[in-house]
Amino acid sequence: QDPEPAPPLPAEHRAIDLLVVSNWAPFKRHWDLFNALRDMPADLRIVLVGQPESGYGMDDIRELMRLYRVPQQIELRQSIPLDEVHRLQSRSKASAVFSRREGQCIAAVEALVAGASLGLRRDAMIGSAAYINEQTGLLLDPAHMARDLMRLIQGASSRDPRRWAVGHLGRVQATA
Repeated sequence: QDPEPAPPLPAEHRAIDLLVVSNWAPFKRHWDLFNALRDMPADLRIVLVGQPESGYGMDDIRELMRLYRVPQQIELRQSIPLDEVHRLQSRSKASAVFSRREGQCIAAVEALVAGASLGLRRDAMIGSAAYINEQTGLLLDPAHMARDLMRLIQGASSRDPRRWAVGHLGRVQATA
């Protein structure tokens, strides 16, 4: 059964600039995000959704934010219900994944279905990277992460990731 997210808002009504859905473990590379955020506007609205993993929790993320001197006021949410994650995705301009290696990243697909532009590291080995194109988002250059994240956020209103996802993802396409 295909996920049924909250109805996506039009781009001009999306209040969250960047959403990251992951767990709190180091392989999710939150430090890449925090390093980039130091060179991005302090007024960006950033939301991180996660859950404890392998002994790492939200306090570890707060400590990383402190160490990297992140200028933004980041909203942290932990272990929230899936329908709340979908609501956040439908209110986000962009979503990003910083892992370098994963299988099929469900959070990436959910972001597209919710209409959020998707950013993945250019050097990542993630199955969902096949879904990045002009309509859906950007591959992020690790050497220019701040620049590329700003391009992802600022260009979100010119993309239509939901339309692409509905036409290319889901049970009918998977069966074909």
